[in-house]
Amino acid sequence: ALRPLGSEQRGTIFLNLAWLRTAALALRRLISRGTLARVALAQRLGIPPSAATQRQHGIDCACYYTENLFVRSPVEGHFCFEGRTAFERRERPLLESLSFEARDELLSMLEAEAARRRGIVPAAAARKARVAAEYSPLHPELWTLCERWLHRDFVALVEQARAGELRRPPQLAPGIYTLPVFSELFCRLLTEELAHFGASGLPVGQPNSMNRHGALLDELGLSAGLLDPLLSDWLRPLCAALPPLAAAGGASIDHHKAFVVAYRLGEDESLSMHVDNAEVTLNVNLGGGFEQGELLFYGRTAHPLAHHDWHDGGGVGHGVLHLGAQAHAALPITSGERLNLVIWMRSRARRREAGCPMCGQTDRLL
Repeated sequence: ALRPLGSEQRGTIFLNLAWLRTAALALRRLISRGTLARVALAQRLGIPPSAATQRQHGIDCACYYTENLFVRSPVEGHFCFEGRTAFERRERPLLESLSFEARDELLSMLEAEAARRRGIVPAAAARKARVAAEYSPLHPELWTLCERWLHRDFVALVEQARAGELRRPPQLAPGIYTLPVFSELFCRLLTEELAHFGASGLPVGQPNSMNRHGALLDELGLSAGLLDPLLSDWLRPLCAALPPLAAAGGASIDHHKAFVVAYRLGEDESLSMHVDNAEVTLNVNLGGGFEQGELLFYGRTAHPLAHHDWHDGGGVGHGVLHLGAQAHAALPITSGERLNLVIWMRSRARRREAGCPMCGQTDRLL
C-alpha cells in the first residue's frame, strides 16, 4: 500500500524542484548569452540572415523589405520604396504636389522605415535573447497553454469543430466571426505580465509597421509553449470548419505572428484601413478601460461593410476572427487604453499556391 510522504521527504522534493527550476533558468540564460554573441558577430561581419531566420521573425517574403512601407506624415499611406531615385521617378505627381519640406520629410520617413526593416531580424533576435537571459516573469504559468486560459464556450466550439458538428459562431458579415476565446483570468494575467515586462526596462519590438506600441509575443518566449499549441490544437481545427476561412488557407495554417497592440491617447489612437499579412486573423480584446475604438470592416468600396463594438461584442476575452485580406480599420479611442492580442495565422501551402498576400507573388517567398 502507498504511504503518505513525511515532512522531511516533502521538503527534499520541494528543494529538488526549486534546484531544477534554478538550473533550467541558468541554462536558458547561458544559451541566450551565446545567441547574443552570435547575433553580434553576424552583424559585425555583415552576414545577412538566412531565410529560415527571417521566417522565425515573421518575414515570409522578400517583398517585406520594399513593399507596403507605411508612413503617417506628411502623407499617410503605404508605399513601394526601392530607394530615393526610383521613388522620385515613380511618384513624381505626388511629390510635385508637396512642399519642399513635406517632400523631404516623406522621403526621410520612407528611408528610415526601409532601414528599420532591413535591420529587423538581427534586432529582434538580440531582443529575444536578452529577454530570455534577463527577464524574470511575473506569471511563469502563462508560458504553457492550458484549458483554463481558454473561454469555456471557445473550448466547446472547437470540440464541435473537431467532431464535425460546429454550430457557426455569429457573423458581423460573411466570413467575419465574433466569438469568445480567452478566459478573463488569462487576460488579466497577461495584461499584468505585459505591465511587468514594460517596467523591466528591457527593449521591446514594434508590433508591426503600423502599430508602434505593444509587444511581440515571440520575443517574450511565448511561442513554443503557448501560441504554437493554441494555433495547431485549437485555432486550426476551428478555421478548417468555417468554409470561408478554410478556402483561404485556414485549414492549413502552420505558423503565426502574434503581438499585443496598445491604443492610448497621445500615442496610437486609431488605425487606418489596411489588410493583414495573414490568411486568417484573430483579434481579441484583453481589456483596459477605454471608450470608442470600434473595428470597421470594408467590402469592395470605401464604405464600411460591418463594425464591431468591443463593449457590445462580449467584453474581455472576446474577439473577431476574419480573413487577413478583409480590409479593416480601427476608429479612434476617446479615453483610456485599449489592449488587443492579435494573431496573424499563416499557411505556407496556401502561399506556395496563391502567392504572398501582400505582393501576390510566389517567387519571392522565403
